[in-house]
Amino acid sequence: MNPDFSEHRIFLTGATGFVGSHVASKLLLAGMQVHALCRNPPADPSPIHWHIGDLKNPASLKEALIAARPHTVIHCAAYGIRHHERSHQELIDINIQGTLSLMELAAHYGVQRWIQTGSCFEYPSQREPLTEEAIPAPPSLYGVTKVASTLLALQQGLLLHIPTTALRLFSVYGPFESKQRLIPTLLASCLTEQPASLSSGHKIRDFVYVEDVAALYVALATTSHFPAGEIFNIGSGISTTLQEVGSLVETLTEKSGYFHWGEKPDRPMEHLSLVADITKSQKILQWKAKTSLEQGLTQIIRSQYGTECLNRA
Repeated sequence: MNPDFSEHRIFLTGATGFVGSHVASKLLLAGMQVHALCRNPPADPSPIHWHIGDLKNPASLKEALIAARPHTVIHCAAYGIRHHERSHQELIDINIQGTLSLMELAAHYGVQRWIQTGSCFEYPSQREPLTEEAIPAPPSLYGVTKVASTLLALQQGLLLHIPTTALRLFSVYGPFESKQRLIPTLLASCLTEQPASLSSGHKIRDFVYVEDVAALYVALATTSHFPAGEIFNIGSGISTTLQEVGSLVETLTEKSGYFHWGEKPDRPMEHLSLVADITKSQKILQWKAKTSLEQGLTQIIRSQYGTECLNRA
């Protein structure tokens, strides 16, 4: 018999974003009540309880929390993920001050658990897999504000008596990712047979499938052994160059010759290599990504383009 989580109320930020939307779906499938903060809620009918609000507006956060009465906050919202989000003030107001405002109010209204979404961009570039003990040295202001947000959440969790854990996500990918991201760009190029102008493709990343990540949020929201005060790397632990991703896309679609690597310069101040050491996540969370990159890409093609677009070999 499956456990009954129908009275488990989750307050989710970033629910219209890529990771947040998949987390919301998994929470709903588990039978939980999902209350989501959003500046512009979707017009379509949804089982999600939408609350209009903004991390920069404490009054709207207070109103949302009073209405939602959540047991757990899952904080996925952040500014600076998209490359056009470059306002220094917004980075500080949303990622740092917004987190602080929401956490103080959450404590006041009885929240019992906080799951913080961190980022691999909090780390320095490093060829070897990064452990959670690596000293943060982000080259971007986005990374700096994410470090601050992670440490702030852990510190405030202790001060305000909200058990808090932080997940540093590596390169999450999956269905319905933003079209500007690497994997959607590669897939669209092959399947429409249109050339893609790309950077060198030599950068190394750790790709982890979004459904595996979303499942972990659900597990943490419901576990009786919540790992308060901890930071966890969430990745596959496997290093993959961008060109290797491209080669796999070509194999799966049986299309080639459309990727023009090196036509665009690599972005300055961007990490050359980001790969997770997932030893701690495996040991404490009993979590490991189940979906290989090939399996994940196959799922994306099936769900967004149709099985007929896959290599039948």
